[in-house]
Amino acid sequence: MEMKKYKLGDILELQRGYDLTSAEMKNADVPVAGSNGVIGYHDVAKCITPCITVGRSGSVGKVHFYKNPVWVHNTALYVSNFKGNDPKYLYYLLSVLKLDVLCGSSVVPSLNRNVVYPMEVLFCSDISLQKKISSILSAIDDRIENLRAQNRVLEQTAKTIYDYTFLQCAGHQTTYNKTLNRNIPIIWNVKTIGEILDKVPATTKVKTNLYQQNGKYPIIDQSTNFIAGYTDNESAVIKKTPAVFFGDHTRIVKMINFDFARGADGTQILYSKERAVDPFYLYFAVKAIDLSNMGYARHFKFLKDKPIAIPDKNTSDSFEKTIRPLFDKILINTKQIETLTTQRNTLLPLLMNGQIEAC
Repeated sequence: MEMKKYKLGDILELQRGYDLTSAEMKNADVPVAGSNGVIGYHDVAKCITPCITVGRSGSVGKVHFYKNPVWVHNTALYVSNFKGNDPKYLYYLLSVLKLDVLCGSSVVPSLNRNVVYPMEVLFCSDISLQKKISSILSAIDDRIENLRAQNRVLEQTAKTIYDYTFLQCAGHQTTYNKTLNRNIPIIWNVKTIGEILDKVPATTKVKTNLYQQNGKYPIIDQSTNFIAGYTDNESAVIKKTPAVFFGDHTRIVKMINFDFARGADGTQILYSKERAVDPFYLYFAVKAIDLSNMGYARHFKFLKDKPIAIPDKNTSDSFEKTIRPLFDKILINTKQIETLTTQRNTLLPLLMNGQIEAC
């Protein structure tokens, strides 16, 4: 495959996104694309499909591809002219360029398109080869997205069972509870999060520059994909599972049912002090708490005093028996996603710089 050097400005054009505050968003069906993904929803699109965005400020250089119309936020640039090239090929090309190094040394890093344009890149101008390359990588990405979609369905199924069992209190005689301001079964109790959950003791943190693409243990942090990398560092490993992951800064709540390593600061790993209380129930109970008006929840400062219902052991055990297979399947899918992601990340630079040819 013939590859030649081109200036980036010769193969695409970039445009800055548009101002839109959170208050101005209409919460409709058009995603608002920020520097590192969707940050809200609106009722007007500013980029018709397909749309490639590049983080301009904040998550500088992060590249995203959108199949459907989006409003591109001013924290991102987007490709306004593909100049006859395959859009998906340009997306993969931008993904390997490490554009964040071009943001300069200002206090608030920002990516300027006029700095991007002179950058020389290896480029395949043959549109048929571009499409072959993008189809190989897209097939892997589509498989990853299908598995993620399966996981969303599995978790929603689990949530439906949780609602039926613990919110509708099916099959129980109930009474009004003042603390929770709702009816709960007579045989249930009420306790605070701090009474039943505790933090996993401190372990060795894994520095970001030591994250591996492969390893024995997933490293979890507050990233969008939750699993940020891997490590073989035994001193960083936490095995108190199942457990509840709580992101201090993002307020992300996730279930952990695999051995994992501690990632960045600003995360809490919570596990049940009372084994009679099912961790899968606790996951949904914590997830249901409105955290929007809380500050950073480090050290349970805001979370530990929140009351939740504590179900009887029979109900809890029955729920765990029903739910665990769903999360086991989520775990299998997650491992497949990580394997496919590694394959993609290995193939991506090799295809884009011509070290291997698309067949």
